[in-house]
Amino acid sequence: MKCNNCGYEMGEFSKFCSNCGYAMLENQEEEVEEDEDLPESINYILFGLIIVIIMLSAIISYFIIYN
Repeated sequence: MKCNNCGYEMGEFSKFCSNCGYAMLENQEEEVEEDEDLPESINYILFGLIIVIIMLSAIISYFIIYN
């Protein structure tokens, strides 16, 4: 595990960085990973919504033209 403040390689269970003294939180590394995944999931949701809107507009246009 690396220190988020100085980048020093630390032990896996260290609570403080032995190089700069920065306090390491247990969930700090996991929160960063979750934030990185968020934009990718938003892209998939937006792509799905755009596809649904295009399909609905095609169906509505079909019924308007042929009825």
